[in-house]
Amino acid sequence: MVLPYAIARAVATGIGTVFTLWFTLRRFGVAFHLPTIRRALRESVPFAVSMALTLLYGRADIAIVASTLGTEAAGFYAPAVSLILALALAPAAVYGVMLPAMSRVYAKNPPALTGLAKRLMGGNALLGLILGLLVLLLARPIVQLLYGPGYELSGELLQILSGVLLLRTVSFGLAAAVVAVGLQGKRVIIQALAAIFNISINLLIVYQYGLTGVALVYCLSEAVLMLGYGFLFVRWQRTTNQSSALAAL
Repeated sequence: MVLPYAIARAVATGIGTVFTLWFTLRRFGVAFHLPTIRRALRESVPFAVSMALTLLYGRADIAIVASTLGTEAAGFYAPAVSLILALALAPAAVYGVMLPAMSRVYAKNPPALTGLAKRLMGGNALLGLILGLLVLLLARPIVQLLYGPGYELSGELLQILSGVLLLRTVSFGLAAAVVAVGLQGKRVIIQALAAIFNISINLLIVYQYGLTGVALVYCLSEAVLMLGYGFLFVRWQRTTNQSSALAAL
């Protein structure tokens, strides 16, 4: 079953790539400007590393569960993680929309970004709280509906992982602000720390605490990510306020 899925995914990705290239060429055309290309390649490296780290700490726990507790345990854990990642697409969409808007605000009036970022984080926190509570209350019937009565354990794990939605939605708001002010490189450092935390703690507790412990570590990893982004944003805000105060003297 794995090979047909991999083939189907590769075909779908190829079709999407071809369509995107066709639309881009037809709508915008192509113009090669070497300085711009070199700058784009140079500045894209932190974003590529960020994507790689996201995939790492988003899937490393499944690999650890499969290699330590066995494929049956992974079969209970993976559906819960997949559902959480699917629900996290909503705050990810908000991030994709707000990032360019926040970048424009920062380019025109850097101090104004603070108010916008706080409103975004407040909205994201509310969205995450609603999603998290819905998953907490409906996890077991959702899993039973999608996977059948033999996946009760997946429902219990999904209830634990509901905390990820609240933490991740706030993280997306903070990430948009951090990237908008040009701190993507430092964001990668926070992501690397979260990935190291996730992998190392999982390896330490997986045998003793099993799937429940791994799910809790996932939540803690998201908390590390959120707190790290918050630290970067608060430090930037203080630096901006100090610069504004000095300029007013």
